[in-house]
Amino acid sequence: MPFHEDDFSRIAEAAGVDTIVNGSDYPHPEGLKWPVEMVAEMGDFGDAEIRQMMRGNAAAMLGLRG
Repeated sequence: MPFHEDDFSRIAEAAGVDTIVNGSDYPHPEGLKWPVEMVAEMGDFGDAEIRQMMRGNAAAMLGLRG
């Protein structure tokens, strides 16, 4: 789970988009009140990759449809 200030492109290059899961540590300072704000940090990715990181990967880990 990268924090919003992390370099998503670098993480995806090293570990793959399919390993990144969105999370929020709110109300801690490193968390975002509205997790959707994380999308602003994902400008280098297409819509499908953003959806995968924001929802699909977590759903897959839980055995749900992405």
